[in-house]
Amino acid sequence: MIRAKMSKFLWSRLLFTFLLSCFFTAIISLILFYGNSDSLEGHEALTLDVLAGIGWAFLLTICSITVFFNLDPAVAHNRFYNFIAYFFLPLVATVTYAMFNLTGGPWLDYLGMTAPFFAVHTCFYIQFNKRIRQLVS
Repeated sequence: MIRAKMSKFLWSRLLFTFLLSCFFTAIISLILFYGNSDSLEGHEALTLDVLAGIGWAFLLTICSITVFFNLDPAVAHNRFYNFIAYFFLPLVATVTYAMFNLTGGPWLDYLGMTAPFFAVHTCFYIQFNKRIRQLVS
């Protein structure tokens, strides 16, 4: 029963991670780049930037499927394995993309698309660890 509840918790947190990171990515893109988009083409670029942020958030959320390794008690109760299960693949995807595609390029766009995902994902990581500690005690 606990495993089913934890699975439901993880699924809901992945969905919330995706939705909230998309929302915050759109807000950040609109704040940072709305002043530069006075023309019709500028508004199209802003729309494409928001859509790229949503796609990037989706990719990072798919990479976060490894959170389900935490259904195994050996992984969930070990801090290192717990952290790796949450963050390893999203960090690898982020670093790989940055290494190969951002040679002097749009760092502000990239940071605006990536930071919301990691902020939301970290909040849910902390929430998961609190829940695990409650189950142990």
